[in-house]
Amino acid sequence: LIKIPKIYLIIFEYVFHGVPWFIISFGCFLFGNKIVSYRSLTFIKGLIIDLITVGLLKYFTRRQRPSLNSEKEMVIGTNIGPDKFSFPSGHSSRAVLISCLLIDIIRQYFSTQKLYSIASIAFFVFLAIGTCLSRILLLRHYLSDVLAVFFFQIK
Repeated sequence: LIKIPKIYLIIFEYVFHGVPWFIISFGCFLFGNKIVSYRSLTFIKGLIIDLITVGLLKYFTRRQRPSLNSEKEMVIGTNIGPDKFSFPSGHSSRAVLISCLLIDIIRQYFSTQKLYSIASIAFFVFLAIGTCLSRILLLRHYLSDVLAVFFFQIK
């Protein structure tokens, strides 16, 4: 078994925290050109739908987080309200959503640059999978919390 330093797992935890992505998306909407503003609306709508869907599922299922989970180590704002519950994983859901949206942009705008496209797509797939695995390895979620995300997100 490969031992992954905890700091790497925590980095994955922060990469797809929701607040920065909302700020980036609103900033792009307000200050970007017409195409960037339009694309950022897709991100904003996706993030809002994701937030509502995950929040409602957590509220109604109320599945407790793994017993070894340390609330002191969790990202600020992820252990209040429905977010204190485990099912489904909000970070994993956001990671898959944002990665899919970014991959869609790469496919559309960089289709002629095959090597760049493939490398970029591989990078975002790596980030999404890394985030999903970090949720389990940091004992924030059960495997089923993360697997459920793929059921809801993948078309």
